[in-house]
Amino acid sequence: MTHTGEKLFYHSGTTVDLEKQLTLALMKMADRIAAESNGTYYPVAFRNDVETLGGLAVSRTLINQPISEGFMRLVQMKRPDLSLEALIYAEPKYHPLFTEEELAICKRRAEMT
Repeated sequence: MTHTGEKLFYHSGTTVDLEKQLTLALMKMADRIAAESNGTYYPVAFRNDVETLGGLAVSRTLINQPISEGFMRLVQMKRPDLSLEALIYAEPKYHPLFTEEELAICKRRAEMT
């Protein structure tokens, strides 16, 4: 793998495939949140944004701004493990898509209780 500016180039596989995997994982995560909250919380706007803009764009946006209402709702539910930050931090295969600073933010947020 080489990193040139915002572009990542893999010697095996592509970032496009990895970005698609991230998008699908985040959409599944939104569905899991709804199921595990017994239907009391369904992150519709988040899921729609992920489906429309892609998981990488949505992730970068949310990671690089103050903590979102959705994330705080997960913390209140005592389920920060269902956040995109926790998913990204827990899945090393996604790490090449993010900067070290973004990964550090993910780690801090994933560990919030």
